Amino acid sequence: MLDKLKTFISRKLLVAVLTAVLLAVNAQLSHPLDAETVKNLITVIVSYLLGQSAVDLAAAIKGNPHA
Repeated sequence: MLDKLKTFISRKLLVAVLTAVLLAVNAQLSHPLDAETVKNLITVIVSYLLGQSAVDLAAAIKGNPHA
């Protein structure tokens, strides 16, 4: 069971879900982050996700899916 869960949950998924949760929490705060800061954080997170996807793709092409 734990092995199946590990294959389903990846770092990319966790980052995406945590980002969505943090944005929802930020919207509920009495003093939320300003729009520019949120935009910059999203830019960094999307860059990470795209970079990690590229690394995963390169590993899959080389034949090492667990890199």
